[in-house]
Amino acid sequence: MLSRPLQRFLDGVFLRISGGDAIRADEIRTRATGAFLVFIMASYIPLIAAVVLLVINRPQPVDEAAQSDQMSAVEAYATHFVDTYLKDPSNSAAIKQFYDGEVPASALPAGGRALRASSALPGVFLDGFQTYSVVVDAEIPKAANSASMVFIRLQVDISADPKNRFKAFTLPHARPDRPSGVPVELATTTLVAEDRPVFKTVYGFLSAMLTGQGDLAPYVAAGSSLTAAQPPRFTTMAIERVQTNSDLANAQDVPPKADGIEVTVRAVMQTASGVLMPMDFPLVMSVAGGHWQVDRINDAPSIVTPNDPGSTPPQTTNPTTTTTTPPPMYSSNTPEGS
Repeated sequence: MLSRPLQRFLDGVFLRISGGDAIRADEIRTRATGAFLVFIMASYIPLIAAVVLLVINRPQPVDEAAQSDQMSAVEAYATHFVDTYLKDPSNSAAIKQFYDGEVPASALPAGGRALRASSALPGVFLDGFQTYSVVVDAEIPKAANSASMVFIRLQVDISADPKNRFKAFTLPHARPDRPSGVPVELATTTLVAEDRPVFKTVYGFLSAMLTGQGDLAPYVAAGSSLTAAQPPRFTTMAIERVQTNSDLANAQDVPPKADGIEVTVRAVMQTASGVLMPMDFPLVMSVAGGHWQVDRINDAPSIVTPNDPGSTPPQTTNPTTTTTTPPPMYSSNTPEGS
């Protein structure tokens, strides 16, 4: 229903167009209304069709858990195939459970074994079939009946049919190391000074979690699932550097609010036997109750790629000058055997 003022306005327009003839004004209004409705319907149908096409062709969300599970299944299948092939190369019946092609006689000594899948990459997708190339680390005897083993790396090619059933379509073949990829850098490029609250918080957090020195609760978010290692695997800790992606983490004072701040800690952990282990700890931090806290270990830290024209390389520091002696309140020394 049109509002009364708009109705009067339209009546006046059509009456003026008709030259004051009320009957002709009604005819013009009827024709105009019909033409407008035809235009709306003509526009509406293509719009509906466009929306339907967009819905049909929209990208499907990536199910990362399902993808990870798929790759794990492919790796397990390839490892089992290589293990069967190496344990008894003459057992063609067992090999054909994995590979339907010809299995020629082999002089390879029996008794080899697969160790692990070291690399798995998707190949091509064709007519509902997805292929994968899997590199499996393995060992074979030096000679028949030899107890000495030789390391070998073998590649097998696996296909998954439209029902996601696996089958190898090549026999295992020797494969050197796959080339290394182009590296990326962590996006935490701002160096945090040792006297900043963030530095002290991450020190206390790692010390409590990994060496058992101090209580973890003051350093983690309320309700956090982070727990201290029991028993502690390390006796001492030294921090070489702390880096962040936000100037808030490098402030002299704790800011009123901060969320989702990424911090990366380079620390050197020492075991009870005296072994030193350099480690990087990507963390996500926030401010609550006027102090910094660790929300979680960051499983997806932000990166800077070589293709980013605006990226700057991370600041680097000399480890010999940045290894940190903790302040007395954050001493990480744990008595032996504790």
